[in-house]
Amino acid sequence: MARGISTCALGSLSVLALAGAAQASTITTYSTRASFLAATSGGVGLGFENFEGVTTIGGTYFGYGAAHAFNGGGSTMTASSPSSTLVVIDPFLGGVFHNTSKAMFSNNSTGLDFAFSPGVNAFAADVLSERFGHAMNILVNDEQGNPHTYTTNAGSFPGFFGFTVSGGTVLGISMSNDESEGVDNVYWGFQTIPLPSAAMLAMTGMGGLVVTRRRRFTV
Repeated sequence: MARGISTCALGSLSVLALAGAAQASTITTYSTRASFLAATSGGVGLGFENFEGVTTIGGTYFGYGAAHAFNGGGSTMTASSPSSTLVVIDPFLGGVFHNTSKAMFSNNSTGLDFAFSPGVNAFAADVLSERFGHAMNILVNDEQGNPHTYTTNAGSFPGFFGFTVSGGTVLGISMSNDESEGVDNVYWGFQTIPLPSAAMLAMTGMGGLVVTRRRRFTV
């Protein structure tokens, strides 16, 4: 009887440990489009928006109002700008916004927010600012409510920010700096992201221990 209890307890312990490993969220960031696409199978299955299909008014901008929703990648991405509106701006070649194609901006320097329903485990975008060299502060909130902060150059040709999540999802992103914040070529959604190699090794080792112990008790 004692041996049977020990075997069951050990099996339960392994299940709990594996469940704990699966629930731990790991955010991996990418500073180039190529590295992000390599990690997400070329972005297959993710939503994508480059704003080229948006009809601009007067060749300058189209106001979306308080928020606008985009569907794709198994999730609805709702973009908004606190105390402002969203605008999609035609290319300003050599102009103030430095966008060479249509891009979405906050109308003022009030921030650019993204909410996801359901949560996503992959996101990326070209990041723009009204002026060159201005850093963009990025706050990523995971499903456990934990904040993750990053900084990227938003004003140079443009900047790029992307991430994938292993073992969890992200519910929201906020971008802010001291000028109008903008994005272009946005990817978002949910797909299978491989666990980090260290986590995989730990899980494999744990499984081996369970098998070994069970063999000893059944001999």
